[in-house]
Amino acid sequence: MIQKLILKLPWSEIREASNQHKLDPLLIAALIIHESSVNQYAMRYEPGWKYWFEVRTLAELVGSSVPTEEVGQATSWGYMQIMGGVCREYGYRGWFPRLCQTKVNLWYGCTYLKRKMTVYNNTLEAVAAYNAGSVRKTDGGMFTNEKYVDSVMRHYRRLQSIKA
Repeated sequence: MIQKLILKLPWSEIREASNQHKLDPLLIAALIIHESSVNQYAMRYEPGWKYWFEVRTLAELVGSSVPTEEVGQATSWGYMQIMGGVCREYGYRGWFPRLCQTKVNLWYGCTYLKRKMTVYNNTLEAVAAYNAGSVRKTDGGMFTNEKYVDSVMRHYRRLQSIKA
């Protein structure tokens, strides 16, 4: 199963995005495998989303209704399952489905990941924050999203062993 996913990865675009953002292409690939199972058109509505970004202004700018803008911001898009609201914060001003285009998705997903890497300067914490917005730990010192982090890192190690 994992071999089929690895073969489906858009490697040339991943390498391009990794060079632009100075990120490890294998980490990007591991996130893609976990987040979307390498489905370019994956999207998931997150009904509990609460980090709205200039909804009215952006709805007017793109010519959509406010509810449409809200749903777009509360949906994760494409290979890297980047949230629409995060993309808006990072300057995206187009229609949300365009976030499923490979280069657009990788650019915004990698921009967000690079920010997390810069803030935390630790791959595990950056991966945890990519998923949760920030690093959150239990009283025992485990990430609250430990299963997510473990899964991404398992894919990452697997990719490293194949590429070695």
